[in-house]
Amino acid sequence: MKGIGMYSIRKFVALIVLSHFVNNVQGNEYSDKLVEHLNYKEQFENVIETCLKGNEYITPESLLINEPNYFYGFNESSNEWPELVAIYKEYYDSGCHSINVETYLRIISKEYESLLSKEQLLQAIAFYSSPVGIKIAKADVQANIKFQTKMNEDSVKTHNDATEIYSRKLLNLAKKAGK
Repeated sequence: MKGIGMYSIRKFVALIVLSHFVNNVQGNEYSDKLVEHLNYKEQFENVIETCLKGNEYITPESLLINEPNYFYGFNESSNEWPELVAIYKEYYDSGCHSINVETYLRIISKEYESLLSKEQLLQAIAFYSSPVGIKIAKADVQANIKFQTKMNEDSVKTHNDATEIYSRKLLNLAKKAGK
């Protein structure tokens, strides 16, 4: 689709490249255990959920507001509109799912393994197994959810504002070029 947007395409390509690059990354039992205690799986699942919610804000209808030809002339009154909406949702969702949870957890575990000694990993596991550590890890998940939600809201606003500004600039350029 012509109007998908360079930011979205770059983000999508970066996630695909990252997922292929890290396929063979492995942690160890201690770093894996720390990742488990820190609730990274839940945090990652929340990132995916937040990403998918972006589809509710950047809709095909919203894209047509600033650029009526965004979808090659298809619009809400087109017979093909339901199919176009399904294609757009598939596109958007595929970007959110371009890296899987296991790959993400391996990356995190491998980083802990490379940055911390076995003794440090064991100390961290002991702390995050304690009542205070468990509470901090749960609070971190909630803080991350708030952060992801705010980032998503800001990203959508920035995307919409930028689309309006740059669509107007491109339209003026096209008019200036006689197109």
